[in-house]
Amino acid sequence: MERLWWLLFASGQIIQARCVKWDPERDLALLRVTSSQHPPALSLNHELKIGTRRSRHESQLREAFAPTSSSFSFPYVELADAVPPGGRALLCIGHPGSEDLEIGRPSVATGYDVLHISEGKFRGYAKGQDVQDNSEIGALMHDCWTYWGHSWAPLIEKGRKEKGGEVDGEGMKWRLVGLHSSWDDQTGMRRGIGWEAIKEFLGGFEGSTEE
Repeated sequence: MERLWWLLFASGQIIQARCVKWDPERDLALLRVTSSQHPPALSLNHELKIGTRRSRHESQLREAFAPTSSSFSFPYVELADAVPPGGRALLCIGHPGSEDLEIGRPSVATGYDVLHISEGKFRGYAKGQDVQDNSEIGALMHDCWTYWGHSWAPLIEKGRKEKGGEVDGEGMKWRLVGLHSSWDDQTGMRRGIGWEAIKEFLGGFEGSTEE
């Protein structure tokens, strides 16, 4: 677990991180950044698209993921307060593979963007499956489009007011409710790691300043 990992952000920024927690049953790992390049000046101007169209959510997502001050920090999204209701609209922000694995011959480019936003809905959890056990296949179900390379892509819902209802327009909030992990080859349903598993996994690490 002490192994160091090199990560490459979509902006081109290179990060070095150390794994500080791993849970094979929940299918989750937590990395702590140990060193980093300074972010490129235009890192937050990287285009977010749905297919070949400019995303109508782009400006809101940039605001939600932007650093909160002029000091050096990383884009992030907060964990939601609770599991979303069934049918809640979701966005999946993923990195689809550059090679087409469905065409039957090698070295054919997919043409997908480095980051791809797909839209779908939260479809609840697989009947009879423990939401904390994602070792074989994720318990969460959703129908956002994904491709090879999307594993552990964030599943994000719009924030809600205290008394329910979505926050529209300026100040729209976005919250993490799960991570895409796999798909069911029998039904085609996308699967993932749910809010409960992420919440339990993070445990005492929330707000921790441990080195």
